[in-house]
Amino acid sequence: MRSVSKWLEALKYSTYDADSADSIQKEINDDAREGGSRIHAVMESLWLGTFKESDYLQYFSNSALKDMQKIHEQLNAQYEFVAAEAMLSDVKHNVAGTADLIVRERSTGKYVLLDYKSKMFAYNNTKLNKKGNKLRGFLFATSKKYTTLPIRDKYDAQLTAYRKMLNDMGIPVEEHGIIPLVYAVNGNKVTKMMISDNFGGEKSVYNKNLKERHFASLKTPENIHHDIYYGIF
Repeated sequence: MRSVSKWLEALKYSTYDADSADSIQKEINDDAREGGSRIHAVMESLWLGTFKESDYLQYFSNSALKDMQKIHEQLNAQYEFVAAEAMLSDVKHNVAGTADLIVRERSTGKYVLLDYKSKMFAYNNTKLNKKGNKLRGFLFATSKKYTTLPIRDKYDAQLTAYRKMLNDMGIPVEEHGIIPLVYAVNGNKVTKMMISDNFGGEKSVYNKNLKERHFASLKTPENIHHDIYYGIF
């Protein structure tokens, strides 16, 4: 089966974002990718109740692990766990993917599909972009020099595809969004972790309710709906 990510590449959704243009970021891309995978593993173990601090001390400081436990507690207070790292597929259209987190909002009972996106905002005490301390890594490029479709829309398109597969499986997802995690690395360890309070820039519409709900709710633009349903499904 073809992954949703491969479909999005074919539809010319960019893998570029503002952080990757920074020379320091380019030097540490491998560390960033590995860091993202490890963050996923810790968050999954917290939801599944299998978390053991000793399992992760090679790559995370005690403080960073406490930060992640706090993030989980904040999310768990508002959302009931349904599934983590859920394998999804659509045999008819030969497409598959993995949903990071499926929850039900405790106040409304509605299903919400969430995806972790993680970015470094400091590496060995060096900020990764000129406005990194304020924007905390989630500033999106729109320049045609780098992209045909911005990475923010790629996030949305990815979750739109997952959401359709879940709906077809009988899980009526009513909302999808990004949990924007930002972290600092010193040496070979993550030393700080938090949910970004800024997703896409100071005036971004995605910042609305981010602090209260702990994720950036995405709404599918018409062009993405077209690309997903006619390009993939």
